Amino acid sequence: MILAELLGDLYAQVLSSAADQMLPVEQVESRLLMLNHAEVMDRVLRAWRFPKDLVGPIVLHHLSAGNIGRQRPARRPRSCGWPWLIDSPTP
Repeated sequence: MILAELLGDLYAQVLSSAADQMLPVEQVESRLLMLNHAEVMDRVLRAWRFPKDLVGPIVLHHLSAGNIGRQRPARRPRSCGWPWLIDSPTP
């Protein structure tokens, strides 16, 4: 919802491309936007100071059980061009 609200037509393009190419939405988000909805929620939930025990499962919801221990969504550098995510403090 956050990406759809903020990006409007650009996010509609992401959803359309995912459907047309039969790819997972998060994969197309990462390719076209250089971040995905899980990474957005990681920043939002940490800024809102949600407990780590709640943030983890939300952020990692697309990973298989085998990958959860080995992977976390990448942190984007401060120059990624998404100031509305960067301005949020990370605990």
